[in-house]
Amino acid sequence: GPLGWLRLLVLDDLGTKLLALFVAAVLFVVARNEVVRTVEVPVRYVPDPTRVVVAPLPERVEAVVRGPWGEVARFEEEQVPPLRVRVSELDPGPLVLDPRGLALPAGVSVERLIYPPVDVVFEPVVERSIPVEVRVVGVPAKGFRVVATAADPATWFVRGAASEIDRIDHLWTEPVDVTGARADVETHVALAPPPADVDLLRSRPGVPPRVTVRVRVAPAEVRRTFVMPGAEPSGGGVAVTVAGPADRLDAVDDPAAVFAVVPRPDGPPQVTFRDDAPADLRKALRIEHVAAASDPEGVRDAAASGR
Repeated sequence: GPLGWLRLLVLDDLGTKLLALFVAAVLFVVARNEVVRTVEVPVRYVPDPTRVVVAPLPERVEAVVRGPWGEVARFEEEQVPPLRVRVSELDPGPLVLDPRGLALPAGVSVERLIYPPVDVVFEPVVERSIPVEVRVVGVPAKGFRVVATAADPATWFVRGAASEIDRIDHLWTEPVDVTGARADVETHVALAPPPADVDLLRSRPGVPPRVTVRVRVAPAEVRRTFVMPGAEPSGGGVAVTVAGPADRLDAVDDPAAVFAVVPRPDGPPQVTFRDDAPADLRKALRIEHVAAASDPEGVRDAAASGR
């Protein structure tokens, strides 16, 4: 009857049927456990010492991975290892990243990488010596000024893409504060970081290169006009404008002891430093303008000699 037929269907060759059922269950579980997932992966580029890529390369890519659910889940939850790319192995033209550079857990494979299109264009890496400029901040004490700056060494070698190096005129130091200074300022400061794609050479990794900096601070230069008698009794007075530090000009109590008025047959008189004038005044002061005392703002055709 029907019951016997059903018993025969179930129990006939039971071992084979159980084995088939087991295999089908295993295949079902395996197929059900295998998943495809897209994960974001950072990219780490190994530089080429001889050339660089002009266009920016992607810093992250999407990886479509396939594998057992457990492995793929752990792969996504843990810190994703970076995709390692050697720039020396890239070819000019459309960027092609090799998924073999991605370290994956056993059983997980990469179906494809997804990233924006980039046209790979190379240019050579160069090294060049660049002048160092001192960045000064603050204001010296009243009556003083910054007259010169110097860095030792005066140049520093940099390394980078030729186009980037060509855009660098100089390197800056970190700021040097001269607030309230009355004398030269000498210190050691680091070089300010150059553009991101340019490296400072001759420096240990993580340690910024340092230079010795000297900022010359001197008394501020002012101008003062002295009126002196003419070279001849009948001649009018002479107005001589002198430039120099305020303290040196204050030391000129008697202009006639420092300056001499020398007549000229073909024009206004000439004013020079006297031979016996103090040497420090001769060095610090500068005759800028000579005119008739009656017209101090007159023509400057009266020659003012050098020291």
